[in-house]
Amino acid sequence: MKENRIMFICLGNICRSPLAEAIFQHKIKEKGIENKYYVESSGTAPYHINDLPDPRTRRVAKERGVHMEHLGQQFRSVDFERFDLLVVMDDSNYQNIKKLNPPENIEIVKMREYDPESKGDDVPDPWYGDYSDFEKCFDILDRACDNLIASLEDQA
Repeated sequence: MKENRIMFICLGNICRSPLAEAIFQHKIKEKGIENKYYVESSGTAPYHINDLPDPRTRRVAKERGVHMEHLGQQFRSVDFERFDLLVVMDDSNYQNIKKLNPPENIEIVKMREYDPESKGDDVPDPWYGDYSDFEKCFDILDRACDNLIASLEDQA
């Protein structure tokens, strides 16, 4: 059985993408299918390499029962070879990845393509907001992860 290798991507890798990674990992573990997936997250910018996720990101994850273990990293061209699916949080992240000339066999999708409430929109960056923005971000990622997992499992 081929392992699905997924990279979640945002700008700085301390809010949206590590939260998506943690939620996805939590959900596949609950379903007992964690051996079918390898998941990481990264940022398109080098702002927070080796930093913990934003304290508000860690707080919302903890309050919702999702464990996080992550240090920020920047997306690198070699990641095109390491991952099958790149899941970006917004149009800007999508354009930043496309500028790196991905091979044609790599699939790049926006996270909210899997969100039934707002298909194709950006996942808003909660960085400049208050705690409620991190809660909204969690809710978006939670819904989208459910549908992403369902889609991947349907393809299996």
